[in-house]
Amino acid sequence: MAFISFLLLFIIFVILIILIILICLVFKQWIIHCIQISQAYKNIPCLPSKLPILGDILTLPLDSYKFTKRVAEIYGYAKHKDLYCIWLGTYPLLAFFHPVGLEVSFFSGTKHITKSSDYMYVQPWLRTGLLTSAGTKWKNRRRILTPAFHDKDLLTNSVDIFNEQAAILIQRLACMKLDKEVNLYSYIASCALDIICEAAMGLNIGAQHQRNSEYVDAVLKLTDLILKRQRMPWMWPDFLFNLLPEGREHNRCLNIVHQFTKKVIDDRAQDFHANQIHGKRSAFLDLLLKQMHDEQLTLVDIQEEVDTFMFEGHDTTAASMNFTC
Repeated sequence: MAFISFLLLFIIFVILIILIILICLVFKQWIIHCIQISQAYKNIPCLPSKLPILGDILTLPLDSYKFTKRVAEIYGYAKHKDLYCIWLGTYPLLAFFHPVGLEVSFFSGTKHITKSSDYMYVQPWLRTGLLTSAGTKWKNRRRILTPAFHDKDLLTNSVDIFNEQAAILIQRLACMKLDKEVNLYSYIASCALDIICEAAMGLNIGAQHQRNSEYVDAVLKLTDLILKRQRMPWMWPDFLFNLLPEGREHNRCLNIVHQFTKKVIDDRAQDFHANQIHGKRSAFLDLLLKQMHDEQLTLVDIQEEVDTFMFEGHDTTAASMNFTC
């Protein structure tokens, strides 16, 4: 009896050893990568509560507001150091508190243009536009897009759009009750979305007046889901993310956004080729349509850049404006 028990324990032990070896073989590259990252960052200050593999995940709240607040607290008492690191599992988030070292990344021309793995989560939306592309494609797209920022008519029209949408924002704020605190972000985000939509696509979507609400809601929800996914390691693998409610909602919103911008581009392209945009405000989209033939751009290429400007133009601008309030 004792021999049988010993034999069973031995078999279980052997099976466990085999499983561990198989896991190590399957995840060999990932394990090597984690060890290399850990060695490279071992001298950078981090939270004393950091755990192997899990990093600082257990000390970071899931709620986006509480997460941001917690990160701000950590950076608050780390700001006297030149560099600090927060670990999302085995993924390091670096915070620079001193300019020394930054010149390698930010002032070395176009040498370091390949984005970090964070950007893979916006690729389903933006594909490989200017924000997410690298190498030859990035250089070509930058060359094509640079004239947009020197086009006098386009810039003048943009200023007019800023003024018109800002006036609507002021009207909305003037109607607010002053007897309680109000989160201004939704007001500012709607204004920023109206501005970038009209400046980029030549279409007034009326986000501040709750028009085109399905598209507006999809853009805002999609942005929130991407940011949520970036800070939760269990959502990083595509096959797991697509099984979760967040993944299904992400795909639903993605479909709405892509269909909307595709229709706008198709309609604008038809008007452009039929010379029916005279008298209308020129938009960023028109500049791309003008270069379609010379630069061999497809409508999908144009949609990549329009979606990129939509994402970059509303989210970062809204956040910056909100911080000044």
